[in-house]
Parts: sequence; structure tokens; C-alpha cells
Amino acid sequence: MGRTPGELCGRQVLRRALAEVGPGGRAVDHSLFRGMRRVCLSAHTGAGFCMGISLDLHGRDNDGSVAFRPREGISGFEKAPRHCRGGDPPRRLSPLMLFPEMPDQGDKRRTIGAQGPRQATGPVAVAMLGGRRHYAVARALHAAGLLDCLFTDLWAHCWVCRALALAPGVCSLPGMRHLLNRRHEDIPAEKVVQFPLWGLWRLAARAGRVSTASIYRFYAAQNSRFCSRVAAAARSRTPAAFYAFNAAALEIFEACCLRGVRCILDQAAAPWEYDEQLLAEERDHWPDWEAGQVREDDWRPLAKRERQEWELADRIVCGSAHVVEAVKASGGPFEKCEVVPYFAFGGGDNLVASRGPDGTLIDRTRPDGRCRVLFVGTLCLRKGIQYLWEAARLLSSERACGRVMLRAIGTQALSQSGIRALREVMEVLPPVARPDLAGHYRWADVLALPSLSEGSANVGYEALAAGLPLIVTAQSGLPVQDRREAVLIPARSGRAIAEAIRHFLDRPQELAEMSAAALRTAATLSESSYAERLVKAIAHGSEFRVREMAGSRDPSEKPDGTRSV
Repeated sequence: MGRTPGELCGRQVLRRALAEVGPGGRAVDHSLFRGMRRVCLSAHTGAGFCMGISLDLHGRDNDGSVAFRPREGISGFEKAPRHCRGGDPPRRLSPLMLFPEMPDQGDKRRTIGAQGPRQATGPVAVAMLGGRRHYAVARALHAAGLLDCLFTDLWAHCWVCRALALAPGVCSLPGMRHLLNRRHEDIPAEKVVQFPLWGLWRLAARAGRVSTASIYRFYAAQNSRFCSRVAAAARSRTPAAFYAFNAAALEIFEACCLRGVRCILDQAAAPWEYDEQLLAEERDHWPDWEAGQVREDDWRPLAKRERQEWELADRIVCGSAHVVEAVKASGGPFEKCEVVPYFAFGGGDNLVASRGPDGTLIDRTRPDGRCRVLFVGTLCLRKGIQYLWEAARLLSSERACGRVMLRAIGTQALSQSGIRALREVMEVLPPVARPDLAGHYRWADVLALPSLSEGSANVGYEALAAGLPLIVTAQSGLPVQDRREAVLIPARSGRAIAEAIRHFLDRPQELAEMSAAALRTAATLSESSYAERLVKAIAHGSEFRVREMAGSRDPSEKPDGTRSV
């Protein structure tokens, strides 16, 4: 026909795909698609390549033929026609993405989302922006011998970061030490695929955005660009599964579905729509605390990406039951969710923070009768920092004045007036590199986490490993018990935070007891146990799909559709 494989148009792809389904008109046999809402049909173009088209099943006629409609949002469509029936191709489609054929898959039909089964029986590729959880997912998979590669924006072993590290005075610049710690010795450099120049540009461009609305729009655009880069770079690889994070996985999962690769989504926080509904109320209650106004149009693209990722994902890994409940409340596929609690990602640095210079455990009962309260995290409304400010104001007007010291460490995502209000009642410090947090944990007596919504707060696990008792909300998603290693408080209550601090002031002996309990809890949440739970969740997800397609129920499934790991 005079075309190269990459020039085949959508009309030819669809004709070949429908022809390949089988002889005797099986392409229009509705029994072939029973129980499916979407299907991805692939066509071999020669030279070891295949192409595909994703279609919605749009209904059936009396003669058993199936009506198809190209799925909205799939890259490669310029104008999505309303539908095409049976083997009739659409009038006009632009060329679709080209992928190397999976050598171990042969000519099996590709299916999207829950139409599997797609088995995770081989290596797993991981895609992530930044150093989430200190690369815990990639480390766990590598330790289990299952890591295909790690795709990330920036890895500190690249030539750009090495050059920056050698430049005089660069390491003393704000945030530079944090940047140069974007690596981990447990992950071999040959397992990392990065985009260093784009990664540096992204960090610089993000730093120039102050308002929450502009940051949301920036995230939506750059998440899409990152995923497109990963999808292009992954064409020569053949993982059995791809692990990516919410709102930064869509284009990767679309490519995976065309190749029959299993999709695992890490729902690192509650859904965007769920959080924004909470924050809309907070912005009304605290009108001057956030920089700029946020409209639905600012965060809706991220929420839309997230919902599309839910549909394509075979399994959704959540850090806490709070996330599962938030997915359910948002109308999401909570039956795909599995809870895998985290661990103290800082490792030995946190354990050092629990001991003094002589190696003995720190006595948290201060002879001066003071209570040192630490907050670590982004200074934003979702983290509840405004209610810690409210508690500090209450305590300053009581006899506790002068006996409570507060310190907040983190990226400043509030307005200037909000930051000024915080500085009136507490010490506010910029974010520090992970190794430097140990000194702050050693300084503190208690860690306050008054979050309105979290996935599962990483800093909480680090504080437990440092022997710090917690003042925490249930929405922080931490595996703690009230009055054991933490004081649980209701969300949105500065008065409850103040009462918890008073509790430690009046009963200093409980600090030592809860500190010991925190260390015991952290010991049960080890890196090895996290790796075991994560690998089990990925592997059991594929087995669950096989049983589900057979019409039986997974014996470990809870009544609400979730599964314990």
C-alpha cells in the first residue's frame, strides 16, 4: 500500500483488527464480548509491530451484531465519531500510537481495565515523579527481583546533578540538598530511566508558581507530559505490569492496555474531587489563608485524569482504609482497592533520632516541664496547619503559655498573611532534606498531624520510628491506637489539639510510655513487611481477576468488596 507501519490510519487498523478476531463473523458475535464494557482490538502491521484501537461497546442489535464507539480520551483520535457498527470502520481517524509487539503474548486479544485477566507474572515497571516515599515501591520490587525499571523525572546520579554538586556553593542553596538526595543506593543506576533536563525545568517552573490554582494547572499539564515521555521510552521494554501514581498514570495505562500490560495504580491520597470538596469549605472558613482563588476548572482536569486511571487500572493500592472510603464516597471502583500500609521510609535516620549521643533512648519527659510540638509537611489547609495555629492561640491565653514550643517545617503553600499568622505563635522553617529531619525529631516531644485528609502520612511513620508520640486525626491514615502511641483527635478542631497538648503537659510520664509504644509499632511496620504486602497485593490482584471472571468470590474479600493484605 506504500505506507510504513507507523503510517497506517485508523480505518486500516480497525479493519485488520476486526478481521483478526476470527473467521466466521466472530467479530459481531456478542457472546465474545459478554460482560465487557470496553475492548481494545489490535492489528499486526508487520516488522514486529502491532497497532490497536480502543472501543466502547455501545449496545447490540437484534441480529447479535455489536455497536462500537471509539473511547473518548484515548490518544491518537482527532475527531471521535459517534459509533461504528460491526465491521464498518469509522470515517476518519488519525494514526494511532505504535508499540512493539509483546514477544510473550503472541496474537492474544488485548482488553482494557477489568476485562482481563492480565497476569503480573513477570517484571514490574514503576513510573513516578519525584522521590515518593524515598522510592519505597521500586526498592521493594527490586528486593523481590521484580523491578523491570524505574521511570522518573530526575535521578541524582545523572550528569546534571553531579555537575551541580561539584559547583561551589550550590549545595548551600535552598532546596538543593533535597534535590541531590533524589536517589537511593538500593536501586542500581542501570534500572533507572530519567529525563534530567526536563526534570530540572519542571522543578524551576514549579518554584515560580505561588497560587494554588496555577499549581494545579501546572500539575495537570506536566503529569500528562511525563506520562507521554514514559510511554514513549517504554516501547522497547516488555514488563508484565506497570505501577504508577494517581493523576500521573493515564497515558501510561492507555499504552499498557494496547499492549496487554497489567496496570497497578497507587492512590497516594484521597481522590482529588473528595479533597477539593473538603477544601472548598475550608477556604470559605479561612478566606485569607490561601494564595489566590481556586475554581473547579483548576482542579477538575486532575480529577478527570484520576477517574480515567481508575477505569484502566487492574488494581488500586491504597495506603489506608481512609483512602478506600474516599474512593467509595467519590463513586469510584472501591472493589479494586487493596490497603497496603507504609513503613518508616527514612530507615536508620529515624532510629538515630530516638536515641541520644550515648546511644540510649531519649527521655521525652523534660525537666523544664515544657512540651515541644513538631509539625512536618506542606503548610496548607489540607494538612490542618490552621487548626494547630488555633490551638496555639488557645494555649497562649492560658496557664500553658510559655510551656509549649511549636515548630512547623515544610513547603509554604499558604498566603503571606497565613504565614505571618503562623509565625506569631510558632517557629516556621523551610523544608529540609530527609537526613536532616532526625535532629528535629530528636528535638520534639510530640508530632502533630491534624490533617483533614491524607493517603497515609509518611511523616507519621518516620515519627513512630523516632519514638515520637502523635497527636493525629483518623483521616491521617496511620495504623495507630488512641492512648497507645497516639492521641486521636477529631478533624477541624483546634480545641481538641490544645486539649491533647495539655494532656502531655499534665501527664509527662505518659510521654515515655507512648514513646516506647511508638517504637514497638514502628518495628512491626518494617521495610521487609511492606515489600511483602506490596508484592502480595500485585500478585493476588491478578489471581482475583481470574476468579472474578469465572464468577466466583475471592475468599479473602470483605463484604464491602475490598481485600485485606
